[in-house]
Formats: sequence, structure tokens, C-alpha cells
Amino acid sequence: GVFTSYETLPAIGTSAGILVLDQVQPAGKRPMPGDTFLRGAKDW
Repeated sequence: GVFTSYETLPAIGTSAGILVLDQVQPAGKRPMPGDTFLRGAKDW
């Protein structure tokens, strides 16, 4: 897939469409809202 964003949320583009991540849980951390993750992500 292709890493992208949709509005203020992180998303992954696939051949079937787009998967919007409204919640993300980085390894070893607590779940967080997708927009919070995207604001702090450097390589997304």
C-alpha cells in the first residue's frame, strides 16, 4: 500500500480503496487518535 493522509487522518491506499486510520497504536505505546499520530509523525 501507499502511505498517505485523508483530511487530518493517516491513511493507506490499497488496490481496493483507502483505509483511513482513526486510531493508531505505535509499538510499545498506548493507542492514540490518528490525527494526533499524524501531527507527530516525521516520515508519514
